[in-house]
Amino acid sequence: MIETVEGRRTVLKVDRVTLFLDGEDGGDYTTAHFALYSGQLALVRLENLRQAASFADLFSGLTPPFDGNVFFFGRDWQTAPADTLNAMRGRIGRVFSSGSWLEGFSLIENILMPQLHHTRRPIPELRQEAAQLAEQFSLPGLPLGQPEKYSRADLQRSACVRAFLGTPSLLLLEDPTFGVYPRIMTALVNAIRRARNKGAAVLWMTLSDEVWGDNSIPADRLFSVSGRKLTEVKRQK
Repeated sequence: MIETVEGRRTVLKVDRVTLFLDGEDGGDYTTAHFALYSGQLALVRLENLRQAASFADLFSGLTPPFDGNVFFFGRDWQTAPADTLNAMRGRIGRVFSSGSWLEGFSLIENILMPQLHHTRRPIPELRQEAAQLAEQFSLPGLPLGQPEKYSRADLQRSACVRAFLGTPSLLLLEDPTFGVYPRIMTALVNAIRRARNKGAAVLWMTLSDEVWGDNSIPADRLFSVSGRKLTEVKRQK
């Protein structure tokens, strides 16, 4: 059953979770307990990209928590049937910190692949929407070449196009402005606004002091990792 708070659906519920983070130094852990509702934008300040990828994997059910539970629209990632898991992940848009481009496929094929896998939308329709998003993110048309042929900045723009394509219910953005701040800020904030108007919840994770202090980001919730705990904080005036 999907919980509602003041008329908003609970998109993501992280219930007393402990997550272990593997690393070169032997690893660490972080605890978290919060809920994110439809239409909300949470800006999350992390210490490294390893944390961003680990949290995104946890929130999308790819990594099980050591303790606690993670729910997506009321369904526990660890107990939902396989076909339900596939459908659930089809409702998530993600900017990966690692890029996550499949070799042997063009950039536009990488961009369209999640929608082709999870929906029955016609390819021409998807390409048209992708072209519109590419223009909004200042790409010179659809990125048709191989990923290795593109600059880091254009790959980041392409990652945003892939994440926002379709109608995601949850957006997991792992430092989406890395290497392109502040050049894509207007396009990114506008894309987030449109997604939120359609009911999406957004987790924008960042390592950047500039992004964290950017008051143009219309975040209505702020979180920060401190003392091995993900804690909700108030913006400093």
